Amino acid sequence: TLDAGLTVREVRRLASEVNDGTPAVDALADHGVDIGRLDVTLPADVYLELRRRASLEDTPPGDVVADALDDYLD
Repeated sequence: TLDAGLTVREVRRLASEVNDGTPAVDALADHGVDIGRLDVTLPADVYLELRRRASLEDTPPGDVVADALDDYLD
């Protein structure tokens, strides 16, 4: 399997749908892909800092990660 548990055949089918005009987000959602979901493995110290910051900001850890990635990718 590839990303999101899709097989090569499924990825090709999705690519065809997108090439035929289906928005990528819609095509992926139609095949059960949870857009925006990512499982990560973090070193213990990074994980603890993430949880600490999320708690201090009263926000979900995923929002802290999203903000950090957004800043990093800009």
